[in-house]
Amino acid sequence: MGGVRRTPEGDGERTPEGDGRRTAEGEGWDHVAWRVEGADGAWIVKEAKEATPEERAESAQREAAVMRFVRRSLGGWAAADATVLPGDHLTYRRVEGVALQELLARGAVPAADRARLAVRAGRLVGALARLDPAGVGMPLPVEDDGWDPWFAELGEWLAAIAPVAGERAIAAVEAFASGPRPPAPSRADLAFCHNDLGAEHILVDPADLAVAGVIDWTDAAVADPATEAGRLLRDLGADVLDRVLDGMEGAGGDPAAVAARAWCHARLLAVEDLAYALAHRPSLVPHELATLLALYGVEG
Repeated sequence: MGGVRRTPEGDGERTPEGDGRRTAEGEGWDHVAWRVEGADGAWIVKEAKEATPEERAESAQREAAVMRFVRRSLGGWAAADATVLPGDHLTYRRVEGVALQELLARGAVPAADRARLAVRAGRLVGALARLDPAGVGMPLPVEDDGWDPWFAELGEWLAAIAPVAGERAIAAVEAFASGPRPPAPSRADLAFCHNDLGAEHILVDPADLAVAGVIDWTDAAVADPATEAGRLLRDLGADVLDRVLDGMEGAGGDPAAVAARAWCHARLLAVEDLAYALAHRPSLVPHELATLLALYGVEG
């Protein structure tokens, strides 16, 4: 992993020490992250927004275990020194870099770099899929319920985006929702996945777009690698999907079937993302809308 000066590696034993100053770092559907300035550098403390004490403890312990497993197995893809603080808050050393999503939204990632990053991310999907999830040391969720959970909330998201998406886009989404779905993956196609490998979680050095690491391992599971391909298709563009699939080296099964599932996932995710941006990140609405229109073949 080149291009970014990294903090020393660790194995989850150290925790932040210093003045305890903290600033907001980021927020998603389920968690909020804070940057804490310690005597030995910057750390992230991640807090669940709505969860029972039991759910919070299990989630934090599992994510810390996943990050340590990935770091042991694949190097610096996951942040160093992941551990759990009293109160069941996950902490780890902050990865220096910016979210690739921010640069894509500004149009600051040239085509050649998108293609390079597609291969790089695809290789991570493939490398994770070849790991034995038992190495995490605690059970991971298994996502084998097929397409129904993915389509369950589509109507709600569609209603949320209707004011900005336009009639043609809404009609295209409705036609997609009522049309045939690709065959669901077999149990043999499922593998260990980050399970939320979007550009918002890939951090890069803004100077040379070298990958610094991947954050937010909360949703790690035994799941369909085609879902990750769908996120990368959504973010990096249809013209580099073949690069993603090449990097995956067969993860998820037959590449043609993976590509079909990836397109379905990308289109579903684009609707959800626009709905989320409208509610929580209005600055991203133009980017998310453009992504949706491109994926559904609707002219803006």
